[in-house]
Amino acid sequence: MGKKQRKWRLANPKNRNESRKRNYSLSRKYAKRRKKRWTETEIEMILDPTGPLDRILSQRLKRSVQAIQIKRADVRAEIGRTRHRQKPPA
Repeated sequence: MGKKQRKWRLANPKNRNESRKRNYSLSRKYAKRRKKRWTETEIEMILDPTGPLDRILSQRLKRSVQAIQIKRADVRAEIGRTRHRQKPPA
């Protein structure tokens, strides 16, 4: 994120929050997938940096944008924890 974008976000928090809420509301219809386990394929799709936008992933996976973002953060955190647990080669 550039300096101009960061400055704009700080000056306009209301606009940012409104767009976030609008984005989340578009994919809330996928609540029926709630509490379903994530498959390995789905996890690979949300971790792919060259993959589609979260809104498009939401439509394909039938999960909310918010669920995708939370799962991505959880998986990345778990990856970080497992890297710290590994012992260095002897």
